[in-house]
Amino acid sequence: MPFGLTNAPATFQTYINQALSGLTDTICVVYLDDILIYSEDRESHTRDVRRVLERLIEYKLFAKLKKCVFYTHEVEFLGFVVSGAGVTMESSRIQTIIEWPTPTNLRELQVFLGFANFYRRFIRTYSTVAHGMTALMKGTKKGKMVGEFIWTKEAQDAFEALKKAFTTAPILKHFEPSLRIMVETDSSVFALGCILSQLFEGGTAEAPIRRWHPVAFYSRKLNPAEQRYFTHDQELLAIYTAFMQWRHYLIGSRHTIVVKSDHNSLQHFMVKKTLNGRQARWAEVLAAYDFEIVYRAGKLNPADGPSRRPDYATDTEGINDMLPTLQNKLKSTAVIAIACKGKGIACHYVDS
Repeated sequence: MPFGLTNAPATFQTYINQALSGLTDTICVVYLDDILIYSEDRESHTRDVRRVLERLIEYKLFAKLKKCVFYTHEVEFLGFVVSGAGVTMESSRIQTIIEWPTPTNLRELQVFLGFANFYRRFIRTYSTVAHGMTALMKGTKKGKMVGEFIWTKEAQDAFEALKKAFTTAPILKHFEPSLRIMVETDSSVFALGCILSQLFEGGTAEAPIRRWHPVAFYSRKLNPAEQRYFTHDQELLAIYTAFMQWRHYLIGSRHTIVVKSDHNSLQHFMVKKTLNGRQARWAEVLAAYDFEIVYRAGKLNPADGPSRRPDYATDTEGINDMLPTLQNKLKSTAVIAIACKGKGIACHYVDS
C-alpha cells in the first residue's frame, strides 16, 4: 500500500483487525502495525505469540525481527510504558515536555496543549491546572486568533505548573474487575475533576497492606451553560460525568462503588420528591449503577482542584454518613449488568 494516501491508515487497520479477528482483546491489542501480546505466564505467552505469528503469515504480513521484543515484563507501546506495575508515560515524552519552550503565538500554544492533552489521564485536575493557557483560546475563530496574542502571567504559571505535574505523574494501576472501586469527584467554578481508584493489597501474609491506588484521572472545563448551574448541580454533574467517562469499568461492578464528594447537600437530591428535567435525566442514567455516596470535607478530597483557595475548604471534619443510592431511589429503573472477566497484564510486544 503506498504511503501518503488519505485512507491508507483506516484501510490497513481494517485489514489487520480482520487478520487478528478472534485474538484481539483476548491475547493481544493492535493499532496499525503495533501489536501488543499479553499473557499470564511464560508458557501461555509462547503459545499466544505463535498464534499471532501464524495469523500474520496467513494474511501475508511480516514482522521485522529487530523491531520485535519478546518475553519482557515492560514495554513501550503507543507512547506509554506498560508493565505489571501499571501504566506510565515514556520518559522521552516527559523530557520533551520539560524542555518545551514557552509558546509565542496561538499555533505554538495549540501544539503544546495537543501534546499535553494526550497524557491528561495521568494529571489530577488537568483542566484546572491548564486553565491559564486554555483561557487564551477564547476569542479564536476557526482556530485562528482574533486580535493580538498576549501571553499572560496566568498562562506562564499554568505552563510551568503543567510541566511540573508531568514530572510527578503517578503510575496508574491496571483496572481489576474483582477489586473494590472508589470514585472521587469535585467541581469548581470553571472545571470538574474525577479520580478512579481501586483497593489493592500487598505486603506479606503476616503484614498485609491495603491501600487505594489511582487507576485513572479525568477532568474537563465546564461550558458556559454548566458554569451557571447551582453548586449542587455542578457537583452532581461531576458524578454523572465520572460514570459516563468510566462506564466500561463501572457498569456491572462486583462491589458497591463508593462515590466520595465534598458537597454535603447532595443528600437533598436523594430525598427530593420532585426533580427538574436535568436531574431526572441524570438520575435515570445513574440508576443503572450500584453505588453509594459518602460525604467528605473538601480539604480531605484529593479531587479538589488546586486552584481552590484555602478559605473555600470547610471546617467540618470528615463525616462518614452514608447516603442512600440512586439505585434504591429508582427501583423501577432497569439495571443493566455486564459481566466482564479480567485478563493478564499486558507485558509483551511485537511490532509487525
